[in-house]
Amino acid sequence: MRSLIVGLVLLGGAGTTLTAQETMSLPQAKMQELQSLVGVWDGVGWVEHEGFPRRDFMVAMEVQSKLGGLVLTQELQGKGQLVELELFGDVVFHHSFGIITYDARDGHYRMATIREDGSIRVVELQVSDEGIEYTYDDPELGTVRNTLSVTDARMLYATGSIRHEGDWQQFYQLQLNRKK
Repeated sequence: MRSLIVGLVLLGGAGTTLTAQETMSLPQAKMQELQSLVGVWDGVGWVEHEGFPRRDFMVAMEVQSKLGGLVLTQELQGKGQLVELELFGDVVFHHSFGIITYDARDGHYRMATIREDGSIRVVELQVSDEGIEYTYDDPELGTVRNTLSVTDARMLYATGSIRHEGDWQQFYQLQLNRKK
């Protein structure tokens, strides 16, 4: 009798195995959509806007998944020459650390970024099949829109635009390749 009960319990449970997606919390499932960002990336970029001459630079970025997939951390560093300051070689002129997560209470992705000067910016991310977009107001630049996409799981492409007199004008671009 005991083996019959054990057999029925096992048989009854056989059809109720859960997939990994079903066992994830909503935030984990939503963050799974951003897993293509995880990796070590490097490449090139440029930045240029009014009163700031075009500058080409090298970019290194690492994105890690933390807390069982609930959080992505991102560290980005831009290096290049600062000719106007007579600094030649690989000078770090941009360094930031970001945390990306999904808030199930209001249904939004958010990113908090800390820059090398200690400033913190928190933005809401719009995530779609095409990539990620976010907009914020910058005291020096005005309204800024950033877009990010990963193609073929090996190439990451990012652009930034400034709203100027109603039109968007691109002011930076990054093109990164996945190293691992």
